[in-house]
Amino acid sequence: MAHLVDTLRPGGAEGVAVKYANRLAKQGIEVHLVASRYGGSLEAFVAPRVRLFIAGRKSVFDIAGFARLLKYLKESGIQIVHSHNSSSALLSRVLNCLLPRRAPCLVTHDHHGPANRQKWKMRLCFAGTKCHFVVSDTLGNWARDLYGVDTRKIRLLPNAVDLEEFPEKRNETLRAAYAIPKGSLVLACVANFRPEKEHLLLAKALSRLPERGRITTLLVGQKINPRHLQAVEAAFSSCGHDYRILLDCSNVSEILRGSDIGILTSSVESGPVAVLEYMAAGLPFVAPDVGMCIDMLKGLGALHPLRPLAESCGTIFPASQLDGCLKGLSLLVKAAADERKNVGRRGRALVAKHFAVESRVENIMVEYQNILRRVSGDVQPNKEKKR
Repeated sequence: MAHLVDTLRPGGAEGVAVKYANRLAKQGIEVHLVASRYGGSLEAFVAPRVRLFIAGRKSVFDIAGFARLLKYLKESGIQIVHSHNSSSALLSRVLNCLLPRRAPCLVTHDHHGPANRQKWKMRLCFAGTKCHFVVSDTLGNWARDLYGVDTRKIRLLPNAVDLEEFPEKRNETLRAAYAIPKGSLVLACVANFRPEKEHLLLAKALSRLPERGRITTLLVGQKINPRHLQAVEAAFSSCGHDYRILLDCSNVSEILRGSDIGILTSSVESGPVAVLEYMAAGLPFVAPDVGMCIDMLKGLGALHPLRPLAESCGTIFPASQLDGCLKGLSLLVKAAADERKNVGRRGRALVAKHFAVESRVENIMVEYQNILRRVSGDVQPNKEKKR
């Protein structure tokens, strides 16, 4: 099978694709990771057993790049194409139509929802899917109601994290690497630079935090929206706060393992993966009350606005609410170092039990096997040794 993305630049969907491809290959399955446009720093994290192919398409109308991709899928004998974003889903749908005799089965995976998507295009993307994975119930409802996906094909697959990427040992080199003052608390915010991530809300909260003078904030993400990034730089500079902007970082685990607190201020989220990464790194966190992962943590009794810090894995606040964000941040900043560490340990234990990537891979494999059985009889995914 092939996992299809546009690029291998750091991002939520791209990181998930790499994670699942690596884990499937570890089980002896022949797995291809295909980037239709170009590579990126995530290439360094692709396991040697995963067959990596970068088609190098320069635009939607790059016929040569499209032909390279078509030839690769045809010659590799791919049985399943698992796409991880809307553009790759549309591309896989077109490729499927051009391979009528040896067309691979299509699996789609929605990580983000319908924001800024044209309904007709998404209906076309999902029309031929054999299985549609969603990371939250909300995305499943949208797929059914907006895009006409058959309910029988929709599968809930909440986000997960690979603890092997987050060793328990703390990264003691972070402060020297980013010139962080001695004694500063390190606040990490992993979020791509676009308006819905609400970096400006974080800047406002920090400007009102009395302890901001002893905090260094690391803003980690991709420059998706240049204007938003400029506004973020201006906002953080104006409040006189010590901060670093780290673009296109592939070493997120190393950054988080050297930090003290994780924070997210998004107005909307489907996952969010960042919160799971904070927990995997042993960080207490502040996050908005949005997304499937937050709902699951609340269901486990690990998060509640009124729950004491000693009984939780972090704090949550109503999305886009400045006072709530400030209150949660202040609570963790004022907490003793040992108390923050205990909260972080509790979070890591929850991730290991409820959000481990191994269980998600098992679910994916079951769906792959069911698809191949329905299409070709009792057929199993290709084992690498048979290739």
